[in-house]
Amino acid sequence: GKPIRWIDPFPPGGGTDVLARAVAPRLTEAIGNAIVVDNRPGAAGNIAVSTVAKSTPDGYTIGTISATHSIYPSINPNLPYDILKDVTPIVQLSSQPYLLVANSGFAPTNVSQLIALAKAKPGQVNYGSAGVGGLSHLAGALFEILAKIEMSHVPYKGAPPALVDLLSGQIQILFSSPLAGQSHVKSGRLKAFGVTSTARMRSMPEVPTIAESGLPGFDVTGWYGVVAPAKVPPNVVAKLNAAIA
Repeated sequence: GKPIRWIDPFPPGGGTDVLARAVAPRLTEAIGNAIVVDNRPGAAGNIAVSTVAKSTPDGYTIGTISATHSIYPSINPNLPYDILKDVTPIVQLSSQPYLLVANSGFAPTNVSQLIALAKAKPGQVNYGSAGVGGLSHLAGALFEILAKIEMSHVPYKGAPPALVDLLSGQIQILFSSPLAGQSHVKSGRLKAFGVTSTARMRSMPEVPTIAESGLPGFDVTGWYGVVAPAKVPPNVVAKLNAAIA
């Protein structure tokens, strides 16, 4: 059958992209249609969602959204789409914390040392994010509020370019999706300071939670989901839901 276009809101190599490309071949096996992952980064993921919302509602265009997209309407009332009216939810793909990672040459080795440094040098620690108002930005803002510190926020067009600058030392820390960040931790190029959920990650049990590292109550858990345009027929939604789930 006709190929299905899967629109991804972030650049290749980010968490949503890694997951879409892992699911796509299995989805092809299940429904018989080829899946083409189409990265449409920019405007903190909003270009991609607008593209899905405006496409023909025949089931041949789907897209990934993240927890960030459920937060945007509170931050920006002038979005080019209405997340509740212009897209149809198909399935939740994942639920995952963020990983607070640091450049290997950065002096602190844990959360308490990071807080102490930021208190001693306000505004001098740079944290990157995948875009203004996204969950990786808001995780940093929450960290600043709870730790009573001031850092400098450096937004990027997604996690991959932020990771490039983190690896080269242009920024010091980043709240990264585990999918994008943990391979660099395992290779020793980055240090993992903590996970943003209230429980440790099964895949990295040695990394403490930020909550247990001196910021009780710190909890940021992201998720990824799949959506289609608003008027997609219910039988198509049901077929895609069953196949992806």
